[in-house]
Amino acid sequence: MRCAKLIITIAVAAVFALQASQVFALQASQAFACSECSPDENAAAFRARIVELLDSPENHPRALVEFDEGRHAGSRMDVAYDKNYRGVLAEGDAVIVRLNPNGTARIVEPVRAGVLVWLVLLFCGVIVLTMRLEGLRVLVSFVLAGVLVFFVFLPLSYRGWPPMLLAAITGLPICAGSIVLICGWNRKSLHAMIGSLAAIAVAVWLPVVLARMMHYTGLEAEFGTFPHLDLVFWYSETVARVDFYQLFLAGAVIASIGATMDVSITISTALHEVSLLSPNATRLHLWRTGVAVGKDIFATMAVAVVLIFIGYQFETILRYYASGLLTTRVQDSVPYGPAMLLNHEEIGGEMLHILSTVASLGLAVPFTAAVAAFRKKERS
Repeated sequence: MRCAKLIITIAVAAVFALQASQVFALQASQAFACSECSPDENAAAFRARIVELLDSPENHPRALVEFDEGRHAGSRMDVAYDKNYRGVLAEGDAVIVRLNPNGTARIVEPVRAGVLVWLVLLFCGVIVLTMRLEGLRVLVSFVLAGVLVFFVFLPLSYRGWPPMLLAAITGLPICAGSIVLICGWNRKSLHAMIGSLAAIAVAVWLPVVLARMMHYTGLEAEFGTFPHLDLVFWYSETVARVDFYQLFLAGAVIASIGATMDVSITISTALHEVSLLSPNATRLHLWRTGVAVGKDIFATMAVAVVLIFIGYQFETILRYYASGLLTTRVQDSVPYGPAMLLNHEEIGGEMLHILSTVASLGLAVPFTAAVAAFRKKERS
């Protein structure tokens, strides 16, 4: 029962890790751009609070803000902000204001960190209250994954280390450490670790082969409201040492770890209980039982993985829909339609990640069942 809770906690951790890594990459690229070759290299950003939303043209909204920090603390300034925030920002909201060397100022975005911190604290509190000691172990596994990703994988990748090697170095302790921390060191934990790692080791060749066949580079990315950063980030001499092709493949490996652990630990725990209740069960019977249990889990997890990736790409898909890529027609002698949508690396790359994750899920079922059945503890 206690190991069954791993299904929910690791799934949430996997989604959180993916989202956090993408936010981290965007923030890092923004910081890099400002420090390396941004045209506004002397610009600075400070926290401020909106005092009044001023009457202004529809497409050029302005607001009166009061700075909370920096050399302008306590002073007020008339600043511009993006029209997309019209109707969203209100008086009293905390915002980040960017001051440019030419004397202009603009609201970059609202301050969201405070809300996210409270949300994380609430999340941790719910885990501890509902799972008690196990909840603390889950939080330790979150910290372990975060440390390995943000302080080992990303910095060393930036310094030119092969991302696939780093994915293996960090993925192994993330997988093994999370399972051991939550379920303890025992036979079913060992079976789950072997099954999940074996599945990932085999499934990782799918994106490696297909990415090479489809000539993916890993260089196609979106920078949200900072589209100019693509030139600053991708074509900088400092970033040239990063192997973005391997980084693209490493993302498929990291994304597969959380979901694969769910399937493996569930099958291992189920077969452990079956072997206790039916000590005379043969290895073949245990393997078939594990596969039967795993098939249903695999089906639901596969659907969940697909929905997670599709949900995250809604904005991108809508953008292509608005440009006509989703309608079968001919524009300027170029055929448009679903095939052209799949031809774009940012969409095809996400699909490749989905296929890799689903493949590792499917392989984890027979692999874990085979390991647990083969290592069945004989009773005298």
